Amino acid sequence: MKINGGISVGNIITIAMLAVTMAVSWGAMTNNLAQVEEQVSLKADKAVVDLNFEYIKRDLAEIKELVKNNNRRKK
Repeated sequence: MKINGGISVGNIITIAMLAVTMAVSWGAMTNNLAQVEEQVSLKADKAVVDLNFEYIKRDLAEIKELVKNNNRRKK
């Protein structure tokens, strides 16, 4: 069955399905992008936590030295 101008119903269905497919693909791509951003932010947070942990370990080592020196002075 042809509509005026020589465009068939099959062509219209094909174009509509192409549009639907593109919309679904766009949504899936956006979702994947959001997941990647979330993973990157978690890794970035992990790096900050690791850095803070290193500072805490350094501070604890300094405190241990101070306690040792204080105990040596008392003896």
